[in-house]
Amino acid sequence: MIHIATDGSGDFRSVGQALACLPPDREEEIVFFIHKGIYKEQIVITRPRVTLLGESKEETILTFDLY
Repeated sequence: MIHIATDGSGDFRSVGQALACLPPDREEEIVFFIHKGIYKEQIVITRPRVTLLGESKEETILTFDLY
């Protein structure tokens, strides 16, 4: 499990950074545990077997202002 936290207490500060670290030939399931916070980034998942798990339904927010 890879931890993502905006305050730097996790393995990465953003979901995009964590996705970029995945090796292209990885075959096992990977879980990203996303700690509470607001993550303002455009997320594109192109690899299989990736699970995003938020710490809190109300306080873990993934958003991107594209309009």
